[in-house]
Amino acid sequence: MSYLLLLLTLFSYTTRKQQNPLVNTRWEYKVNEDCINYVYFKENNDYEDYNCEITYPFSGKYEFKKDTIYLIEIDFISDLPENTKKDIKSRMKGIIQNDQLKFFDREDFIDEKWVKPKLNPIPEIFYKKVNHEKKIKK
Repeated sequence: MSYLLLLLTLFSYTTRKQQNPLVNTRWEYKVNEDCINYVYFKENNDYEDYNCEITYPFSGKYEFKKDTIYLIEIDFISDLPENTKKDIKSRMKGIIQNDQLKFFDREDFIDEKWVKPKLNPIPEIFYKKVNHEKKIKK
């Protein structure tokens, strides 16, 4: 019985890995010589979006709908040190083509609904998939 359970667990893990080709991939955008932003896709649809200009790793969940990828940022509700509560902050929409990731839309989550920001439209930036797999702490 335990042998069968082990086989089912391994099959489930292998199948899940095959179904999501983004797991353990890293996509980079070179801001300048000393600054590289990246998006790193983890297991369980988690991601890390590192912004080198403010040296901060945003994180959240990602999902696919047709050919569009959605990055849903989950972060602290305030910058106060005593705050430990997290909530949904924003959603980025992007598309992956030819080993490039391009974000084309951003919405903020305000009063329980998605709202387009009035300022700061998404600049045309392409993240390139890098070949090495870099493990980042979960």
